[in-house]
Amino acid sequence: MNNKIMLAGDTHGDFANVKHKVDWAVKAGVQRIVILGDFGLWWGYRGVEFIDQINDYAKRNNRQIFAIPGNHENYTWWNAVVDASRESEQTSHGWAYLRTHVLLSPRVHDFVWNGKQFVVAGGAVSIDKDWRVEYHRKKGKRIWHPDEQLTDAEVDALLSTRFGAGVPVDYLLTHDCSDMTDFKYRLKPDHDSVIHRRRIDRVLKGIKPRFHFHGHMHEKYDWVNDRVHGYSAFSNEFYDGPSTRTYGLECNRDYNSWGILDLDTDKFEFAAEVIRDLAPED
Repeated sequence: MNNKIMLAGDTHGDFANVKHKVDWAVKAGVQRIVILGDFGLWWGYRGVEFIDQINDYAKRNNRQIFAIPGNHENYTWWNAVVDASRESEQTSHGWAYLRTHVLLSPRVHDFVWNGKQFVVAGGAVSIDKDWRVEYHRKKGKRIWHPDEQLTDAEVDALLSTRFGAGVPVDYLLTHDCSDMTDFKYRLKPDHDSVIHRRRIDRVLKGIKPRFHFHGHMHEKYDWVNDRVHGYSAFSNEFYDGPSTRTYGLECNRDYNSWGILDLDTDKFEFAAEVIRDLAPED
């Protein structure tokens, strides 16, 4: 298995957005593509058509697509796929097969690839709920699902595992970002979103991953989060505690909507760097 993976931001149920990632994965020689939420497991025929299209394209190009859950997902369908895979024990490192080349993560999930420990904590808040209808009330409209958020109970359960007890975590994959994120004016200030970001902070503080990758914000982020672990710029004391290098991905076919992570070296390059490296020399 190739020791590099592609990490990608929200694809929003659009085949062209996923095709864009597959095409670049082929050029970069990367087999596994991980989409960090708002993948596009949507309602009705549109959702089925999207999944069938991308599975066929991934199969023809010998690539595998892995998706963690965001907020704009049909969780009724998503959870049914995950539960059925668990019952049949037909999973790949805990990922549930939706199609032969498309796999879904449970909302909270841990797995090992290439000797590196990953933890997933998916979900987020749909800040546009006022323009959507709840799933069980009406179909055929722009919908939000009542199960879209990572819950306090799920965070508690994760922190009660060996990871909360100090077992090292290399990579945390989420849809939402930390509430400590730089450029705070870009963060949505609504109450529910703040609460959810603070759940992500509980995960970060509890498992102390070396790296954190997320989508949802549709912005490129590249920063070191030590504040969530206790650092304060207002303290006169020297800080020698843990920190988490954080990367946020743009969405759809935006320029930095994807990047390549080398699991041997932990080096992550945004698309702009990868494309530059792939460009032929003059």
